[in-house]
Amino acid sequence: MPDIIKNVHGELDWTKVFMGFAMALVLILQQWQAYRIAEIKAQGEITKIQFITKAAVEKRLDHMDDVYMKKDELLHHLKLLEDSHGAK
Repeated sequence: MPDIIKNVHGELDWTKVFMGFAMALVLILQQWQAYRIAEIKAQGEITKIQFITKAAVEKRLDHMDDVYMKKDELLHHLKLLEDSHGAK
Protein backbone atom coordinates (compact mmCIF):
# COMPACT_ATOMS: atom_id res chain seq x y z
CA MET A 1 0.00 0.00 0.00
CA PRO A 2 1.17 3.58 -0.59
CA ASP A 3 2.56 5.34 2.45
CA ILE A 4 -0.04 8.10 2.19
CA ILE A 5 -2.84 5.79 3.38
CA LYS A 6 -0.89 4.18 6.22
CA ASN A 7 -1.08 5.46 9.77
CA VAL A 8 1.84 6.03 12.13
CA HIS A 9 2.17 2.31 12.95
CA GLY A 10 2.32 1.26 9.28
CA GLU A 11 -1.21 -0.17 9.24
CA LEU A 12 -3.83 0.75 6.68
CA ASP A 13 -5.79 3.86 7.71
CA TRP A 14 -9.36 3.03 6.69
CA THR A 15 -10.53 6.56 7.38
CA LYS A 16 -8.32 7.90 4.59
CA VAL A 17 -9.42 5.12 2.23
CA PHE A 18 -13.13 5.77 2.79
CA MET A 19 -12.60 9.54 2.60
CA GLY A 20 -10.92 9.05 -0.79
CA PHE A 21 -13.84 6.94 -2.04
CA ALA A 22 -16.33 9.51 -0.74
CA MET A 23 -14.52 12.35 -2.48
CA ALA A 24 -14.39 10.40 -5.74
CA LEU A 25 -18.12 9.68 -5.48
CA VAL A 26 -18.91 13.36 -4.87
CA LEU A 27 -16.83 14.43 -7.87
CA ILE A 28 -18.54 11.87 -10.10
CA LEU A 29 -21.99 13.00 -8.93
CA GLN A 30 -21.11 16.66 -9.54
CA GLN A 31 -20.00 15.91 -13.09
CA TRP A 32 -23.13 13.88 -13.76
CA GLN A 33 -25.29 16.72 -12.42
CA ALA A 34 -23.47 19.29 -14.58
CA TYR A 35 -24.05 17.17 -17.69
CA ARG A 36 -27.74 16.71 -16.81
CA ILE A 37 -28.23 20.46 -16.30
CA ALA A 38 -26.56 21.19 -19.63
CA GLU A 39 -28.76 18.59 -21.32
CA ILE A 40 -31.92 20.06 -19.78
CA LYS A 41 -30.95 23.57 -20.89
CA ALA A 42 -30.26 22.36 -24.43
CA GLN A 43 -33.57 20.50 -24.53
CA GLY A 44 -35.36 23.65 -23.37
CA GLU A 45 -33.85 25.63 -26.25
CA ILE A 46 -34.85 22.95 -28.74
CA THR A 47 -38.38 22.87 -27.35
CA LYS A 48 -38.65 26.66 -27.65
CA ILE A 49 -37.62 26.49 -31.29
CA GLN A 50 -39.86 23.55 -32.20
CA PHE A 51 -43.08 24.82 -30.65
CA ILE A 52 -43.62 28.16 -32.34
CA THR A 53 -47.39 28.38 -32.60
CA LYS A 54 -49.36 29.62 -35.56
CA ALA A 55 -50.69 32.47 -33.39
CA ALA A 56 -47.13 33.61 -32.68
CA VAL A 57 -46.30 33.58 -36.38
CA GLU A 58 -49.43 35.58 -37.23
CA LYS A 59 -48.64 38.08 -34.48
CA ARG A 60 -45.19 38.67 -35.97
CA LEU A 61 -46.66 39.00 -39.44
CA ASP A 62 -49.20 41.64 -38.34
CA HIS A 63 -46.56 44.38 -38.17
CA MET A 64 -45.40 43.58 -41.72
CA ASP A 65 -48.73 44.41 -43.39
CA ASP A 66 -47.78 47.98 -44.26
CA VAL A 67 -44.24 47.32 -45.46
CA TYR A 68 -44.58 44.04 -47.36
CA MET A 69 -47.48 42.09 -48.81
CA LYS A 70 -50.54 41.57 -46.68
CA LYS A 71 -50.54 38.78 -44.16
CA ASP A 72 -53.29 36.83 -45.92
CA GLU A 73 -51.37 36.90 -49.20
CA LEU A 74 -48.19 35.77 -47.50
CA LEU A 75 -49.96 32.93 -45.70
CA HIS A 76 -51.53 31.90 -49.00
CA HIS A 77 -48.10 31.78 -50.70
CA LEU A 78 -46.62 29.87 -47.77
CA LYS A 79 -49.47 27.37 -48.00
CA LEU A 80 -48.81 26.95 -51.73
CA LEU A 81 -45.10 26.34 -51.06
CA GLU A 82 -45.93 23.83 -48.35
CA ASP A 83 -48.33 21.98 -50.65
CA SER A 84 -45.84 21.91 -53.52
CA HIS A 85 -43.10 20.47 -51.30
CA GLY A 86 -45.49 17.98 -49.75
CA ALA A 87 -46.49 16.64 -53.17
CA LYS A 88 -42.93 15.59 -54.06
